[in-house]
Amino acid sequence: MLILALLVVLLGVSGFFGLKLYSEAKQVKAHEEQAMQLLGGVTDLGNLDNLDTVSQQISQAKTETAAANEIAHGTLWNIASKAPVYGDDITTVQGMTSVVDSLVSDSVPQFMNVLSTLKSAQLSSGDGQLNLQPILEAQKNIATANQSLQQQVQKYQQLPKAHIGMVKNAYATGNTQLTKMADKVNQLSGTFQILPDFLGSDQPRTYALMAMTTSEERSSGGLIGSVGVVTTDNGKISIGDFRSDGEYIPYGAGDPTEDEQRIFRQWGPLNMSFDVRDLAVYP
Repeated sequence: MLILALLVVLLGVSGFFGLKLYSEAKQVKAHEEQAMQLLGGVTDLGNLDNLDTVSQQISQAKTETAAANEIAHGTLWNIASKAPVYGDDITTVQGMTSVVDSLVSDSVPQFMNVLSTLKSAQLSSGDGQLNLQPILEAQKNIATANQSLQQQVQKYQQLPKAHIGMVKNAYATGNTQLTKMADKVNQLSGTFQILPDFLGSDQPRTYALMAMTTSEERSSGGLIGSVGVVTTDNGKISIGDFRSDGEYIPYGAGDPTEDEQRIFRQWGPLNMSFDVRDLAVYP
């Protein structure tokens, strides 16, 4: 009789803690969903116009992620994470809240600080020239912020596989949104790394700018009509006269270096031509 009474008590206790864990899990889910929705603004940073709005959203997201992380790392959760099989689900939720909280508290603010600095910087030197110094100064910081963000997203993706449907769905949704944000930040970081060189920060650069009219595109399938020269020198962009492609025909095919042959002819995926007469067939 004593054993039966003890079992009833244990079942009651386990039921109480089970309900408490379920209730807290729903709270964590609500906090995380709200945070991820607020973080969505980072992926919409097509320009700096909405930077202030996104910064406010990140501040709000910090409150949500901190609350979720605190709940998910409570004593009850830490004990439940040791349970066989389904303990992995608890560990996954704990990892999710920890990663997102780190992103919102550290990685994303680093990135936003760089953009805020650029927004307030004087990027024009006048006379059609760009001031490259703010961009050069931002290169290292944005690369550091990007590295931190990518590491956190990778950590998220390495969490234990969940078994419970609610956890699976929450993980999948979060992974999609975090991957989208990571890709966007990585693209911006890459742009900042190549932009100064492209604009001639270290030495003058010369580029061929090819143009075609709509009729040329339709009649030849892509034969360019004229070629112009664009030069960049420490942020100053100059566009020279455009000349008809007919003027280049007497020069015949170009004489590419070994590197150019490898990059444009061997590695692909496009088979690039160095003869202006082939540009209706090859890029």
